Amino acid sequence: MMLWLEAVMFPLYALAPDPLLLAVVAAGESLVAPVYAVAMTTHQLSLTPDGLRGRVTSANSTLTTGALSIGALAGGALIGALGAKPLVWLCTAWLLALALLTTANQAVRQAPRAGTKSPPDGPSAVQKAPRGAYVLGGVVRMPSRRAAR
Repeated sequence: MMLWLEAVMFPLYALAPDPLLLAVVAAGESLVAPVYAVAMTTHQLSLTPDGLRGRVTSANSTLTTGALSIGALAGGALIGALGAKPLVWLCTAWLLALALLTTANQAVRQAPRAGTKSPPDGPSAVQKAPRGAYVLGGVVRMPSRRAAR
């Protein structure tokens, strides 16, 4: 839902005739993005085992921050090459494609809702795992011997 809302709101940047309406569009976008971020983070944390939350969160933050930096550089270069309005329409097409592909993805449509996964009884799988093991996809795994060297 949030991707569709973003895809529908984004072209308003190209259609805003003056700075005041452009500010209104930016304010609307500023309301959508945090709601989407909270929903995604809540879902991620509900599926991540307790023992891996720090690692998953830090990896996610590193990748997201890197993508934001690369996106800002690429956006500036594309505005210089294409102009602002054509780039808004190009990004709108990209957002619509992402929304369509995400909606069509069966794994996304059938994903459990955040908070519906019942916690295991007793100690978690991470606590039951032997020393040096980790849990991935609900399966206890031991690191390879090569990785231990």
